[in-house]
Amino acid sequence: MKKAVFLVLAMAAFISVFAMAGTASYATGLSNTFGTGLPTYGWSMENSQGYVTGFQGINPLLGYSAKYFFSPLKFNSWNTYWGWGTILLILPAYVSIGTDYVGKDGIYFGASLVNLVPTFEMGVMY
Repeated sequence: MKKAVFLVLAMAAFISVFAMAGTASYATGLSNTFGTGLPTYGWSMENSQGYVTGFQGINPLLGYSAKYFFSPLKFNSWNTYWGWGTILLILPAYVSIGTDYVGKDGIYFGASLVNLVPTFEMGVMY
């Protein structure tokens, strides 16, 4: 039963990637992110051209989180990143590396390793 549920979810994710496929373009005009990932709620960091290069914000453990993309964020593309965060604003807590697929509408899903523990995330960038 667990294998069947996993296969259905994996196939749905695979199909949705192609359903959202389009021309990759650099992301501009995104100010915030909200989702299950880290940071849970955050605001964008941009380079001099106005392209989104990361997000920083708060996490559920009352800490600070930051996510830095290796290259500027692109819509309709996989975007790899690294990140770090704290607990209760001061205690070093985690480092992460992962990838997010961001659709043109700002909806994203991804996977990462947080202190070597696999995690899955989804949310919206707006």
